Amino acid sequence: MSSDEKDMKHESTNRNEKSVVPINSNLKKSPAIMAEKIIEANMTDEQRNHEYEIQQKQLAQIFELMQKQSEKFGNISFTEVKEQFKLYQ
Repeated sequence: MSSDEKDMKHESTNRNEKSVVPINSNLKKSPAIMAEKIIEANMTDEQRNHEYEIQQKQLAQIFELMQKQSEKFGNISFTEVKEQFKLYQ
């Protein structure tokens, strides 16, 4: 095996190795996430309902825009838009 082949083999095994992430980094939360949790905890039911209604209206508007530009976004269902939105929450 040539040295180039050895290097390639070494590179491919390194790419397959999982990186080790300290547990503490998974427990730390960004200040924005912490602030969001505090704000949500202090919201009234009326405020939560209002936020939910606004989110639903925004999703409907996004869906409508995507339908109008189906050549760009393809045919997507409202359920798919909602599922994608969940990824960002």
